[in-house]
Amino acid sequence: MEPAPEIEFDVGRSWFRSEGVSCRFSGTSTGLAFGRERSTFDVDWIVVGGGRIDNRRELEELLVCSKREKPVEDCELVWMAYRKWGDLFAHRILGDFAFCIVDHLENQVLLVRDVVGAKSLFYSIDGETLLFGSSFEELVGQRRGTFELDPRWLAASSTRCYGPKSLELTACVGVAQVPPASIVRFSDGRVHKSRYWQLEPGEDSSLSDSDCLEGFRERFLSSVKLRLGRADRTGFELSAGLDSSSIVAAAIACGFSPKQVHSYSHVLSERSSERAGDYGREFELVESNVRHFGIPSPCQIHQDGGGFIDFLSASSSGMGGGLWNQWGVYSRALYEKAGAAGIHCLLSGAGGDDLVSTANALIYRDWFRSGDWIRFARELMLDSRLTSTRQRLARLASSLMPLSSFKRRSRSNYLLGGNQFLSDSILSKDIVTELLEESSSYYASLDFSGKRIFGVSEGFLASGRLPGSCEVASRFGIEVRYPMLDRTLMEFCMKLPLRLLRRDGFGRYPLRKAMPELPSRIRWGELKQVPAIPWVADYFRSSGREVRNYVRDLEKSGIDLSWLNLTEFREAALGLEDLDPVGRYRFMQSLGISVMLRRYARA
Repeated sequence: MEPAPEIEFDVGRSWFRSEGVSCRFSGTSTGLAFGRERSTFDVDWIVVGGGRIDNRRELEELLVCSKREKPVEDCELVWMAYRKWGDLFAHRILGDFAFCIVDHLENQVLLVRDVVGAKSLFYSIDGETLLFGSSFEELVGQRRGTFELDPRWLAASSTRCYGPKSLELTACVGVAQVPPASIVRFSDGRVHKSRYWQLEPGEDSSLSDSDCLEGFRERFLSSVKLRLGRADRTGFELSAGLDSSSIVAAAIACGFSPKQVHSYSHVLSERSSERAGDYGREFELVESNVRHFGIPSPCQIHQDGGGFIDFLSASSSGMGGGLWNQWGVYSRALYEKAGAAGIHCLLSGAGGDDLVSTANALIYRDWFRSGDWIRFARELMLDSRLTSTRQRLARLASSLMPLSSFKRRSRSNYLLGGNQFLSDSILSKDIVTELLEESSSYYASLDFSGKRIFGVSEGFLASGRLPGSCEVASRFGIEVRYPMLDRTLMEFCMKLPLRLLRRDGFGRYPLRKAMPELPSRIRWGELKQVPAIPWVADYFRSSGREVRNYVRDLEKSGIDLSWLNLTEFREAALGLEDLDPVGRYRFMQSLGISVMLRRYARA
């Protein structure tokens, strides 16, 4: 618990306060930082927020309000659940949401966020004022004083050393985010933080293979069905991969007409396709998907320079996922096209690897427990001769490598376009060491029996990838939905016997086997047989040229680039093709952080 000012409230229109203490929503042109989300006010309470409640009908029956003449709004439903079940109310709600409850009766405020953190929720105690909202940038703008970069956030973002405390960090000192599956309560002059849900290992070895597959299919189809909107307003991300293809197959199995499937596929632009390697084959497999399902040809999404910068700077509040993720370039262009086509909800396959894959947990188990994973990561990062075993660990190594180790490598320290300021001044050895120790201790405490891959994936939640994508999508009137990250489905996957998960190398057997509607070569991973590192190398090699093309496109676009050091950016991009895959990965990550820092430094 942390000290906080005592909070009392009088009802106001978009903010409320009592003598000497106030509580405000971050303002926007629509009144609330939750954007178009709803709010409900009463004499005794205020609820503001939004998202999607998947088990609405069940809640209405339990709360005896299903027979009311007028539909119950989400905010009122949340209040009723809170009054009936107290702190357990959040566990009863399924979906993607972020809500603030102001309880005048108990003189307290609660901030609550969904289990995977798809919806953003930030807060700051600024003197005697409690600020909260879903927009990090607007909340920062309402605080007094200047923007001060939080070095712990920067260190965690750069080294990707995540622990429970890292989930609360943002780029600005004094601004925190509510972690996924958590409640932050302001009462009795203090701040109380609690987690209302987490995945627990609970393998049920008594389940037969048929029970496992039937149970998985039932829950997976239910997850997809819950997230489907009107046919003319629902879109699908479609790649040649297993996850997105399975979602399309499940939608059709749930009665969605194949002719009404509006899909969107990422493709390389012509400027980089000549050296795209095996990545260039993906769209060929997408077309085979189209023929197999009998759906219309997908809308092709190309990279876009303006979208590149737009997305990089969009999720600066999180741990950095959207900041460096190259796929964000495509996603922004996808959301723009889908929004223009009238799509309101978009189903994404994000999280599929985290859902059922156990390979990483099995491989990393001993290193996490012994602490040797830090030493191994250092060695791997400095060894360009990647063996087949080490190929699987390249991503882990790049995630855990302290920035100080890059100083000995030419053209690898690209933070702020080669400027040493961050690594020398802000990222002190003590800060990085502290994060490494915290992360090591956290991972060592997890159960790596092959069942706890989602525990490792706290980093996935912390990365800001989901809320970053949702934030950009909302600009075009789109809500991104994640069937793979359904709570009921995740809980069932934790029960699957290890013998079943180990059958398919990377733990995808349940999904492949439970979805016979998939094309055979997608179902059994033809594309995934491409060696990981050469595939990534080809992809980033082509993206190196794209980065240089972005600069040219941006300079012609008329976009304000005064906050971006174009000279250093160009110099860094020139050597991008000569770097190994990890170096390119670092460049993209560093570029995003650079964009964010320059943006706020200017402000």
